[in-house]
Order: sequence, then C-alpha cells, then structure tokens
Amino acid sequence: MRAKPFNVKKAKKQLDVLWSKAIRQRDLLCRKCKKAQSSQAAHIFTRNNLSTRWDLENGWGSCYYCHIIWSHREPIEFAEWIKQDIGVRRYNALWKKSHSLVLFDEKKHEKMQ
Repeated sequence: MRAKPFNVKKAKKQLDVLWSKAIRQRDLLCRKCKKAQSSQAAHIFTRNNLSTRWDLENGWGSCYYCHIIWSHREPIEFAEWIKQDIGVRRYNALWKKSHSLVLFDEKKHEKMQ
C-alpha cells in the first residue's frame, strides 16, 4: 500500500494551530492594552514569510481590537510599538530572518511538530 503524498496545506494548518495555542498560552493578556484576554495570536511580520511563520518570537497575543483595529490600520505605529516591546535589536534580527527564504517540505514539518 502506498503512503499518502505529503499534504503541505494540511501540514501548514496543523502548525498554525499549534503556534496560535502557544502564543495565547504565553501571552494571557493582550500585550498592547494589557486589559483584555489574549484571544488572538498575531504575527509581527506576515505569516506569508515561512521563515518566521511559526517562530514564537514573531507572535504576540492580542485582543481583537489591538490586533485588527489597531495594528492593521496603523502599521507604522504598530512597528514602533513592537520595537519598544521587544527591542530594536530583536526587531531587526526578526525582520532579517523574516526576509530569508526557506523550503517547506515534509522533513521540515516533522522537525517542527
């Protein structure tokens, strides 16, 4: 019997769920307003960049308002806040990492689980 082919879409979804849970467990309250429960796991740099998509340093727990209403509508203000929150050195290193190319395949998926 042949093994099923590796399903990249399914693998990404599994890792997204694990990443989101880890971020929300780490940041119980929204890191921005510190008032609301952290109901969302948001990326600092877009999740389209596979090099940092599941990197816990590229995530912050947030409430709906701070994630969707504030960070997406005020990207410059958001970037400045993140630099203050994690430090400019870590921000720059994360930016550089997010702009590096990586291959996502079955071996990479196995290492990440």
